[in-house]
Amino acid sequence: MSAKTTPPRRKKKQQPPPVEEPEEESEEEISPEMLALMEQRSFANPVNEGLEELCKLNGWTEDQFVRDAESLASMEIFWGGWHHIPPCMSHFAGVEFLQIMNQQMTELRNLESCRSLRQLHVTDCRLERISGLEYNTELRELYLFCNQIPRIEGLDALVNLETLWLSDNQITRLEGLNALASLKTIYIASNKINSVGSGFDCCAQLEEINLSNNLIGCFREIPNLGRLPNLQSLYLNDNLFGENPVVSLCNYQTYALFHLQNLSFLDGCPLSDEAKNMAEATYMKKKMYYNMRIKTMKRNCTNVLKKAQEARQAAISQNNLSLNVLVRARKDVEREIDERKLLPAPPDQDEDPGAAKLFDSRLTLKLQALEKAIEGGDKEIGMVDETYEQLKRRCYGLVQQSIANLILELETGGNIRLEDGKPSDVWHSSCVDLVQSRFFPQDYTAFNIAGVKVNFAIFGYILTPF
Repeated sequence: MSAKTTPPRRKKKQQPPPVEEPEEESEEEISPEMLALMEQRSFANPVNEGLEELCKLNGWTEDQFVRDAESLASMEIFWGGWHHIPPCMSHFAGVEFLQIMNQQMTELRNLESCRSLRQLHVTDCRLERISGLEYNTELRELYLFCNQIPRIEGLDALVNLETLWLSDNQITRLEGLNALASLKTIYIASNKINSVGSGFDCCAQLEEINLSNNLIGCFREIPNLGRLPNLQSLYLNDNLFGENPVVSLCNYQTYALFHLQNLSFLDGCPLSDEAKNMAEATYMKKKMYYNMRIKTMKRNCTNVLKKAQEARQAAISQNNLSLNVLVRARKDVEREIDERKLLPAPPDQDEDPGAAKLFDSRLTLKLQALEKAIEGGDKEIGMVDETYEQLKRRCYGLVQQSIANLILELETGGNIRLEDGKPSDVWHSSCVDLVQSRFFPQDYTAFNIAGVKVNFAIFGYILTPF
């Protein structure tokens, strides 16, 4: 008997859920203001020349731009061969970061509406001047390196600027920084600057300066940076840019550390307190040595003039004694001549007219001789005074010249030393021959100069380190 099998149960066929017919989307009503804005920001608007390309460079769609233009805070322009910033930048009032690189722009413009701009990069763009930043007062960082800017200008409105990069331009002077009281960092390497002067004096907040690969070749420019109380890092030599001639001078680091004692980094190297103390001790020792030599020169000059003054007084006193005798004798002769003219001779003293005339002529000759002698005495006193004054001027001149030479030696960190030459020196005759060989009489015919004579020579040479 076979087992009874029960047939499998049939699954009930599921009915598909009823399809809900989509409700008609209600069209969102666009306000007239939005329509006007869409038309104003449309790529097709002729006023917005370059806007479509600008949005493509930054990955923005037209719809995104129309709705969120004010909230776009960052923008970059790397391609396209732009010759100027397009006027459509007026739509980006909220942009805070703008980077433009490798374009054909010679000037900055159309940034008036970007008043929230805090960081601006315009590099490798052939800029020929700094301009168009009058309304960007919120700028904190400005990068204008690798352009063709010949001078610093157009920065007076950037009172909040903290970082300025002007490297790789054609700048020759430090100027135009007077309004940048908040500036903390400036890179102005690879230019043509040969002097610091007072260019940074109004930037008291400066903490980092990069002046590498310029034309600064004199130690006397370094103390000008000592007027910056917050300066922490100074680059006069940078592996990325190059060095200034001053870096190759002897005692460069010692001189810099002494005059810039607040520095923490010099040319990228950290400075220890030990190095600063050693530089200060070395420089002060050398300064005391030069001060001692200067005081010795002044003292010797004073002693020489004192001796000369004593000799002058002695000569004048001796001359005055002789003059007093001569003056008294002249008065006696003048009185006798006056008496013979005004008073008649006594009756008991008849005088031969011929003898009287002869006596009068002798008195006249005597008076003339006395006057000539007195005049000679006065001239001699004048010569003594003139000789003393000449000696005084020459002595002061020599001392001042010697002091100037010593100060120059100190200020150059011992890189230059000047000494008076003598004809017996081997180099003296060589220098004289060199000067005379460079003189061409025909070039000076109009001035009636036929030759040149060397009366004085100074020899300068490089000294050993401090």
